[in-house]
Amino acid sequence: AVAASLVSRGLVETAVYCGEVATVTVLGVDHRDVWGCETPNRYISETSSEFDLGTRYSSFVGFVAVSDSSAGATVTRVELAVGGVEVFSGDLSVGDQVPLEFDVTGEVRLTMATERLEGDVPALVVLTGDVGP
Repeated sequence: AVAASLVSRGLVETAVYCGEVATVTVLGVDHRDVWGCETPNRYISETSSEFDLGTRYSSFVGFVAVSDSSAGATVTRVELAVGGVEVFSGDLSVGDQVPLEFDVTGEVRLTMATERLEGDVPALVVLTGDVGP
């Protein structure tokens, strides 16, 4: 089987201030059909997403980043968990892109949470990657 993205496989279960982004630029490179989370205003600082893996996949390979269009000195904490176990936690700013590769064998859920730690300007945090058999 061919690996496919979270978005194209329709694995989104819940989303709070998150959704599919047709095109986003990260470090000067355009990426299509990515998952993006952005707080709507300066008063709301958290977002969340859940993806239903349904125990059908074995791996996730991709990256998490803050888009080039995010202005200001915003710092956003990004946390990813598989089956309730944290697989990534980091504080990201514009220009940060972190490669991801982790095992999802037998797991039902991938979750993503973001929290703006500094700044009043919302940052667009993007997650893209492939789930493989």
